[in-house]
Order: sequence, then structure tokens, then C-alpha cells
Amino acid sequence: MKKKDRFISLMSDFGFKTVFADENDTLFLRTALQAVIQLEHPIKHIQFLNNEVTPASKSSRGGRYDLICIDEMNNNFIVEMQLAHFKNYVHRSKFYALNRFDTLLQKGDYKFNNPLPPIYIISFLGKNIFPQSKEYYHFSRLKNQIGETLDDQITHVFIEIAKFEKTKEQLITDLDKLLYLMKNSQKINILDEIPGELSTEWIRKAVEKLDSTKLTPREREQYMRMIVHNAAIVEEKEETEKKWEEAMQEAVTKAKAETEIKVEEEFKKEKLTAAKELKATGLDTATIANILKLKIEDVENL
Repeated sequence: MKKKDRFISLMSDFGFKTVFADENDTLFLRTALQAVIQLEHPIKHIQFLNNEVTPASKSSRGGRYDLICIDEMNNNFIVEMQLAHFKNYVHRSKFYALNRFDTLLQKGDYKFNNPLPPIYIISFLGKNIFPQSKEYYHFSRLKNQIGETLDDQITHVFIEIAKFEKTKEQLITDLDKLLYLMKNSQKINILDEIPGELSTEWIRKAVEKLDSTKLTPREREQYMRMIVHNAAIVEEKEETEKKWEEAMQEAVTKAKAETEIKVEEEFKKEKLTAAKELKATGLDTATIANILKLKIEDVENL
């Protein structure tokens, strides 16, 4: 592996699982969640949950969370990493959030008269999904038409990392540091080169876990397999989306052409009706054809 690639990207599946989903050391995850959600209290404990999304029936949709956990205050966190472009990603976020909501409802005899624990679904996105917005951090809850919060039990957070452009000199908050690390972890050459702004325990421990020179042979093999697998998935998704876009464009073009033909046929039909009426008045065929821009034979056949 080249020197410049010594540290594994935190945005890769391997890097994400190694740092975010380390059940033996949750300091980074707890600090990251605290930074993203900006909770009033520090998160002291995290419990990992089964990340399988169990379908309600044989015909229902299932899935797998990248990471799901709860803290000591019973806040539910679903953390997703999406590198490739995912059309309509917001629907996926809703699916995961509502699936968790349904799971919480199934626990006990719930009568909708007791508050449910909060659900936070946090999505780190490699590709932008909100092209009209200049913001990289999107925090969403159910609100009314004047912006008043109607329900704060489910919170969606979408972070478009590509839009984060702060330099190391501009890093102030833990969220700044988190996003800077996620975007630039592969650019670090040696551990001693971590910028002073990032020289905190939770960041340094994360970078150490991303050091490819410290991987065991088995971990290195898993890492390389994951790289190949992810590249294949991204290529397949991009090819599928390209075909979908081409099919949609073809359908639009075809529909437009068919509409134009139909309009032209209806217009000609109306002109022939007018020609027939003019012909009944005794007006000569050539004049009628010239006025209505029709072929003489079309007028003659009326």
C-alpha cells in the first residue's frame, strides 16, 4: 500500500466499522453522536443493538442498519454511511426510522399515551442529495407551515460531507473536527502530522485504528476484499442509475414525440373540418388548400 494511503478512509465501510462500531471502545462514537445531535448531556454509555431490519411478513421489506445503538437515556441512534449516489435516499431514511418506531410500539401494551424514546437517524453522505441547498448539515423534524415543531420523537440528520469545506485552521466544534477527519483521514501521512486542532483523545484514537500498517494479515485481507466488493457495488449502482436515467430520457422523448404527433393529427383534423365547411360554400379547392395550408388532394377528397 502506498505511503499516502497509510490511513484508511473513515468513510469506507472498513473504516466506519472499525472506528464507529467498536464495541470495546465507544469514545469516538459517543463523542461523534454528541457532536452531531448536540444533546444537552454528554453520552456516557452506548449499547449496540441488532442491526437487522426484520420484515413484518414474508412480503414485507427487510434490511440492515449500518449501526444502531441506544444511550443511557434511551435515545435511539441509527447511523448510516452512504458513499455512492442513492436516488431518493430520504425515503430510505424514513423507512429505517419508521421501522424502528414500529419496533418500539410493539414492546408492551402501548396506548399512545406514553412518550416514546427519541429516534435519531444520522446519515453521512458521500454524494450530495440536496443540490439546491448550500448547507452541508440538515436537521429535520415534523413541523407545521410556520415552522413550529409538531413532533420531536423522530429526527433526521443528513450530512453532505462533500459540501464541508472548512480548513484545519477553521475547526472549532467537535462536529467540525469529525467532518474534517471523515473527509481527510486518508491525507494524513504519519500520526505525528495530525493537525493541532484535531489533537484530542477521541480523534487520535480513531486515527490509530485507521493505520493500515497495524492491520493483522486477516484484517488486511478483509480490508482488501471490502474495497473490491464496495467498488463493484458502486459501479453496479452507478450503471443501474445511468440505465434508469437513459430509460427515463427515452420515455420522455418518446412521450413528447407521441404528443406532438397527436397534436398535429388533431390540428389537421380541425383544418379538414374547416375545409369541408368552406368547400360547401363553393370556394374553390386551391384557395381552401392555400388558406388552411393543406394539400390540394386532401381537400379534393372531402
